[in-house]
Amino acid sequence: MTLQVISARPLFGRAFFPFLFLAFFLLCVFPRWNDAGPFQMGEPTRPAWTTSNLKGSPDAPLPLTLVPAFPQLKFHDPMHVRWQADLKRYFVCELGGKIWSFPHDGQSTAADLAIDLKASLKSFDSARSGGVDSLFSMVFDPDFAHNRFVYLCFVLSNKTGKPMQDGSRLSRFRVTEDTPPKIDIASELPIITWLGGGHNGCDMAFDKEGYLYFSAGDAADPSPPDSLKTGQDLTDLLASILRIDVRQATADRPYRIPADNPFREHPNARPEIWAFGFRNPWRITIDPPTGQMWLGDVGWEKWELIHRVGRGGNYGWSIREGHELLQPDVPVGPAPISPTRIAISHSDAASITGGFVYRGEALPAIQGQYLFGDWITGRVWSVPLDDTSPHREIASGQLRIIAFSPDRDGEPLVVNHFNGTSLFRLAKNAEYATELANMQSFPRMLSQTGVFRDVRLQTGSEGVRDFFVNEPMWQDGATSKYFIALPQTQKATIFNEPQPVGSVAMFNSRLHYPSGTVFAKTLSMPAPHGHDASNSAHKIETQLLHFDGRLWHGYSYVWNQEQTDAELAPAGGIELTLPGSAKQRWRVHSRTECMQCHNPWPETTLAFTPEQLHQPDKGNDSQWLSLVRDGYIETLNAQRQPIDPLKCVSRPLRSTKGVSKSDSTAGSLDSKARSYLHANCAHCHQAGAGAAVDLSLKITDSDQALKAIGVAPI
Repeated sequence: MTLQVISARPLFGRAFFPFLFLAFFLLCVFPRWNDAGPFQMGEPTRPAWTTSNLKGSPDAPLPLTLVPAFPQLKFHDPMHVRWQADLKRYFVCELGGKIWSFPHDGQSTAADLAIDLKASLKSFDSARSGGVDSLFSMVFDPDFAHNRFVYLCFVLSNKTGKPMQDGSRLSRFRVTEDTPPKIDIASELPIITWLGGGHNGCDMAFDKEGYLYFSAGDAADPSPPDSLKTGQDLTDLLASILRIDVRQATADRPYRIPADNPFREHPNARPEIWAFGFRNPWRITIDPPTGQMWLGDVGWEKWELIHRVGRGGNYGWSIREGHELLQPDVPVGPAPISPTRIAISHSDAASITGGFVYRGEALPAIQGQYLFGDWITGRVWSVPLDDTSPHREIASGQLRIIAFSPDRDGEPLVVNHFNGTSLFRLAKNAEYATELANMQSFPRMLSQTGVFRDVRLQTGSEGVRDFFVNEPMWQDGATSKYFIALPQTQKATIFNEPQPVGSVAMFNSRLHYPSGTVFAKTLSMPAPHGHDASNSAHKIETQLLHFDGRLWHGYSYVWNQEQTDAELAPAGGIELTLPGSAKQRWRVHSRTECMQCHNPWPETTLAFTPEQLHQPDKGNDSQWLSLVRDGYIETLNAQRQPIDPLKCVSRPLRSTKGVSKSDSTAGSLDSKARSYLHANCAHCHQAGAGAAVDLSLKITDSDQALKAIGVAPI
């Protein structure tokens, strides 16, 4: 600290000097709180945690990895890539309406602009539309060598704030013979339009007969589901896959309806419809050898879906979300609901991206399988083309996977919807041997993890801190003991407002952790009669939540009867019968089930939040403030400046232990009820987190935001 000399003239007599010295001493020694946050002389010291053995995964390593394809070429919000064999060039379209092209020589350091739709296209009604808003996809005509046609699917903005009836648009353009080629803006032929909205679909594919298929979503916002009630309604183009013949025009439209379209003769149905019952079909493909159509359908609250689409098929939205019944009162459309090929839980994926059937030669392990991925987690899966084989994860990377497309050799190109390296390839995992070694050495016993100095006594290792929560979950009679382990002397960073997690993350969170962070929770029951009286609790399992720097992983260790150690549970979980006369059954959750609750929407670490840690009635002895003082937590604002830790606490939870009607002081019953709902229900019951009910039970929600008071149940 530096003192500034204001004047050489003393302001007070000598008798004031001791008080001035005391004030100066206190200012230097104790934290100073102001608008900029806490000021501390020196960093708080805490023991370093150096004993972690949690590296890699107990599961087999992934066979493939994602590597940059053209690292010198970067695009702004890329959406799709297509190889054009006749021009021997790749074309990349961007969300903002630009399309670029470049050759496959690997030498290009810059791409050539083919068209800028937003700047040039004026064929819409300017009184209603503000122009091109988003470009979603492109596809070349199968007869491109002769007609040089390319089809673009895009969405128009509007000036009214309401969705435009013709806001989603499929148009044909012609590619010039210039070098490099251009897309002629004046050649546009609008072919078909449909309602623009939250889910537009807007992908295209040709079959071997030359018919064009395109996708349309339900044009709705996420909640409530299918608000336009169009999923099972064939009177519009929404929530459907459409099929048209763009080679032939009729007197009233620039395309023809194929004679074998399934609903051509159905009363009031749009004859373009090929299949229906989709929410937001994101990326469609037709496998040339089999003619099969595959697509990824972005799910609502719980499931991400892969469909193998047949002629006239009904895929359930919004009666079902995948295999699960959602709105049974919705009338079924003019076809029975076909089964979903794959339904992936939101613990594994959150925004599915359909791919294509791989027919290349470089990756024989997935030859003849359908590839798809996830925009949120960056994971990639493959699945055989039969009816029953399970899908398997084959690669994972920190990407926003927005599209897949075969390159000139049929090898996969993966489009990363991020403003960095845009195009990636799937390649054999060069780290497979190292990851296999990590798998084989992954701790199978809790005592081997390095989290505990004495696992039997549940004493944390040096640097591991135990903590408690204001309101524990209901656990069928069990009690919990919690621990946090932060690598070395690193801190958890808690912001007063949610901030992006990771370099390409969709999710924002207040809670940010260093790579290698571990949370542990040991669940115990009262010791059954006849057991060691010196140990009053019988430990059942210890759950670990491990952050590898990109993703969180959940593991459970099951305690032995001797209560000396715990063994890693199988990946699929296990059923136990607890000792004692009651023969109580206990479910040790699978690793996937762990992440259904510990999902990104409630900020993953359910126990370690300001609301669970702060006790206002304890003043400076609050556990929350103690963790900050001791160097386990730093509290920052959006500009990454230190702030008062209390500015990060919105509304602390209050314990419901011993609650009664007599506890009627100034809203305390309401607060405790809200605390119970937050701890037990809010991790699923909030927007996007997996519960198929339009309900939000976070302690921070207003009474109106709960959607539970004075609202008819659904």
